[in-house]
Amino acid sequence: MFDVFSTREVATAIWILVILIWLLRDENVRKSFRDLLGTLCNRVLILPFLSLLLYTSVIVYGLHFVPFWDWVLIKDVILWVLFVATPITYKAASKKGNDYPFTKMLKDNFLWSAILEFFISSFTFNVFVELLVILPGFNLLAILKDHNRDDSEYKNVQKIYDGMAVVAGLVLLWCTADAAINDVKENGFIDVLISFCIPIIFSIAFLPVVYFLAVKALYHDLFVLIKIRNKGNNDLLSLKKRKVFLACWLSYRKIQKFRKAYTTQYIGKVCFGNDDDSFISFVEGFKRGEINE
Repeated sequence: MFDVFSTREVATAIWILVILIWLLRDENVRKSFRDLLGTLCNRVLILPFLSLLLYTSVIVYGLHFVPFWDWVLIKDVILWVLFVATPITYKAASKKGNDYPFTKMLKDNFLWSAILEFFISSFTFNVFVELLVILPGFNLLAILKDHNRDDSEYKNVQKIYDGMAVVAGLVLLWCTADAAINDVKENGFIDVLISFCIPIIFSIAFLPVVYFLAVKALYHDLFVLIKIRNKGNNDLLSLKKRKVFLACWLSYRKIQKFRKAYTTQYIGKVCFGNDDDSFISFVEGFKRGEINE
């Protein structure tokens, strides 16, 4: 088993199975679980996920022509997509507003976090250590660290938890580095380097997907705002959407700037009578750079 799955993956599967069995004893929990499965099968959620899988399949198909590719790595790719790429891409799609630039999301949450998480999860320890110490200890610490974080009464306590998390993370990173060195000695540098390159390759390859989902989410919210103030003429609504798209194209920053200008300047100052011509003029002015945030 450990030739295919790491000790941490086996320990995680055991914990998930135990928790599921314990939770599903309750009928209300079983009903909520069925509702959750139904929600996850919603077209709005399932289509982006299927797109991720399709995109990943195309990348894997391309990699199989590369000499270093080994089909054993497909397991690492699947786990990376499920537990790193999927949460981050949905997070990118859900972040809106001028206070969260796309580049900051990439810097803070994608490349480095994906590489670090893959590095830590690739070099693991004895299954009993993982099962009884690493997983329960770090998950408990993560829960305590985020518990009542916004409550000023627990501010000093949160500082203690943050310090504990930093120390525990450094210890884990140190032990992981030691395990990585031993793994290099046993399996050779090339095999370890290939495994380490997987998150880097897929992090870079997934950038267009993350960017597309983020832009799509911004346009969706903006078009909902425009539709609310539309007079019911679908042809005019389509024209307005085209004008906005031609003004912003696929620029994440331009869409953010237009949305802010639309809500603060157009709705608040220009559009007293919800005039369609004024909207077209507003978009053209934004395109020419005459309207700022």
